[in-house]
Amino acid sequence: MRQCSAVWGTSRTSRVMRAAPLLRESLTVAQVVGDNGIMIHCLEDMARIGCAQGLAERAAWLFGAAAAVREAVGASPQLDERADYDRDLAAVRVALGGEAFSAAWAHGQRLSVEEVIELVSAQETPKETILHRPILHRPYEEASARLG
Repeated sequence: MRQCSAVWGTSRTSRVMRAAPLLRESLTVAQVVGDNGIMIHCLEDMARIGCAQGLAERAAWLFGAAAAVREAVGASPQLDERADYDRDLAAVRVALGGEAFSAAWAHGQRLSVEEVIELVSAQETPKETILHRPILHRPYEEASARLG
């Protein structure tokens, strides 16, 4: 997984990981309004986050899902994004190995956007989330709940 993590600089990774909850929300909104360009960017950025976290399989299926949307609408990466896209994809491929990468990519290509949203939401952990932090219970709240 080092190849994946090494691709991103520390400051860039930190900024984007803080953006993860917003990317999930943006993906949902883009799906509702039918903005394929935003969906593609959200999926690819979530794949990059997966890569930076050492979750190469997740990154591969997210890249595969983004590629499926790109193919459906006839879009390819912008020229100014192409080098980053190719580098990030190569890092995921190296981290997983060819066979595992192909399987994860194919899985992502078969997913609908709704299924991707469900999967990334189900895999979210509270420490990843900025906007939805767990509420800490205070002893008096717990006591009154038991009495009440």
